Amino acid sequence: MKKSFKKCFFVVFIAVFLASCATSMGRKFDTSYVNKIERGVTTKADVRKNIGEPGSVTFTSHGENWSYHYSPGINVIDIYAAQLGGDGLSASTSTLAVTFKGDVVSDYTFSKSQ
Repeated sequence: MKKSFKKCFFVVFIAVFLASCATSMGRKFDTSYVNKIERGVTTKADVRKNIGEPGSVTFTSHGENWSYHYSPGINVIDIYAAQLGGDGLSASTSTLAVTFKGDVVSDYTFSKSQ
């Protein structure tokens, strides 16, 4: 009985350990807000309030560009589930790029991929 308990505990410990081996990239942001962004209307303050600080800021001849990117980590359990025919690799990556002229959004692009 004790050996069985130890084996079960070990298997559960390894599963939890492997499941925690995922590394995400970027910071998760509210993708539902993207549909509310309006060119010529939405301000930097609006974007910052609803999405947060950008992951990067660049300046070009077109204006100031804010970039947001989030990619959840894929762990060993997801890979194993996918190999068994499951949908373990269903994590989606989100990228938002917003261009400002002055304080107002002049353009933006959003992509979400599986």
